[in-house]
Amino acid sequence: MDFVRIVRSLRIASSADHSSFCGGGNQRCRSLRLIQPHRLPHAAASRRNIADFLRPMLIVLLMFGPLSAMGQECPTGQSVERGFVVERGDQQKTEVFHGAGDTVRTITRYNGTPILETTQYEGLFQLDRLDNGRRTRFEPQSELKQLFPLKPGQNASAVFLWESDGRRGQLRVDIAVKREDALYIGPCKYAVLKIERSESRSTDPPKFVDTDYYSQELKLILAKEYHYTNEPAQLIKFDRIYLLH
Repeated sequence: MDFVRIVRSLRIASSADHSSFCGGGNQRCRSLRLIQPHRLPHAAASRRNIADFLRPMLIVLLMFGPLSAMGQECPTGQSVERGFVVERGDQQKTEVFHGAGDTVRTITRYNGTPILETTQYEGLFQLDRLDNGRRTRFEPQSELKQLFPLKPGQNASAVFLWESDGRRGQLRVDIAVKREDALYIGPCKYAVLKIERSESRSTDPPKFVDTDYYSQELKLILAKEYHYTNEPAQLIKFDRIYLLH
């Protein structure tokens, strides 16, 4: 709503009888330049009518401000139980739900179509992944709870048995927690841990995958940094974050 334009139009409408808005050849304007006491009560009534008209509009505009701010409310550790959304670009949207215990469930849609669903431990280790209809399950072979909360300088490993389409194997995930940093998603600022992740399957040696920008408050990886040979590092992160309503 363009409040300035509305007020300006109201002022013009209410001041159409004022001499400052009239041309020199207008008979009606010339007559208004004369003092006409009998018109004063009518003018006062007109001003009261305009005030009565503007008052509810101002109330509505004041209401719009808090509603808009609520729409921009940043998820926190206290509000994530309501569920929240992270977006990247105009078509990719991921809904995040904190489940029972330490699990986090995500549903990613592209242009409204679900393409990926995951269940993750603390939002860092995948336990179940449904990728375009193909499901992969990861069964931890050690107690993951003992790894949390994460701290800078910490190195840890987790081993999983995975199964997908009748195939099975072993996955080892190594993490190195480097340092704490700050990351903005739109206007929302979060403390994140920069975690270097390496993975190995079966007996293969560990291979560096990426650097995760992980929020322990939200239990979610907010950005990933990829490193390529002879190329600058590429940071991919979400553009928007907000609570589900």
